Amino acid sequence: MKQFLFTSTLLLCFCFFNNNQCQAQQLEGKDPLTTINLSPFLLPSIPLECRNSMELKLIQIANYKNIGSVSVNPRFIITAAINTLSKNILSTAPTMIALDLEITFFIGDGQQGKIFATTSKYVKGVGTNETKAFMDAIKHIRPEDSALQAFVIEGREHVFDYYKTKCDQVLNEADLLIAANKYKEAVYNLMLVPEECTKCFERCLQRVREIVPQKAHFNCEKLLLKAKAQWVASLDERGADSAAATLALIDEDINPECDKQIKTFITEISSTIKQRNNREWDYKEKSQEAKLDVANEMIKSYRDMASDYAKNNPPPQTYNIEHWIRR
Repeated sequence: MKQFLFTSTLLLCFCFFNNNQCQAQQLEGKDPLTTINLSPFLLPSIPLECRNSMELKLIQIANYKNIGSVSVNPRFIITAAINTLSKNILSTAPTMIALDLEITFFIGDGQQGKIFATTSKYVKGVGTNETKAFMDAIKHIRPEDSALQAFVIEGREHVFDYYKTKCDQVLNEADLLIAANKYKEAVYNLMLVPEECTKCFERCLQRVREIVPQKAHFNCEKLLLKAKAQWVASLDERGADSAAATLALIDEDINPECDKQIKTFITEISSTIKQRNNREWDYKEKSQEAKLDVANEMIKSYRDMASDYAKNNPPPQTYNIEHWIRR
């Protein structure tokens, strides 16, 4: 069977995201670059007047109980094909149109044309014209339906498996972009890997750290002075925690003299808190917490860079999914 290519663009995804941003945030409230997500895609067969309603319904299905969300990654899509089983004209005043529809939902790799999960629902709609009957039928799709949620979970697991088995490919493609001096695009592709795919995410994050120009090494002496000022300002646990957060910014590779001063300062803080509060102050624990905060901020900056790239560079995205409908 001849396959046709449906062409959309990343711009479609972002225009859609902007139009429904409030609804999407209410539904899941997550950064689309942090978790496994699905991009809603509408087939040309969806009536023009019904497209917004169908888009939102796809988001609701993917977002129910935070299972999925709107995505800036156009590769993995959730879509639906509508088949009209019957159309009846009702002898009412006014005359009404009644439709029986079979709506088949798909989740898959739109680029490779591979289906991950599919399910069908049968709905009825009634309206004064065919468009309104379509709209009424779409309203009867329940995102909380157990079959639809099982469908989303199955599709999501396949996305997870993709990154688990294709991580080397993701890294190799990023290396090709880096070799071509396309650093921002490389960061974008690497940061598309969700945090849930832990091993692949860590590998990609390390590659991003290697290619993104880092800020100049923090000056040990200046940060030590700042930490001391924070401590002296209150001489309590709050001041100690603030000092620990500042010390966490200091590179591990520092000169021995500064390292010695830091250790002396930490001993001073611990001793003072012990005398005043009769309890221990664990610098290592506070430092680790602070370093985690710093690391999270750095990851956020990488995600922001990836999102900015996607918004400013919407390349054509081709989907090979004609055979999904003609199965």
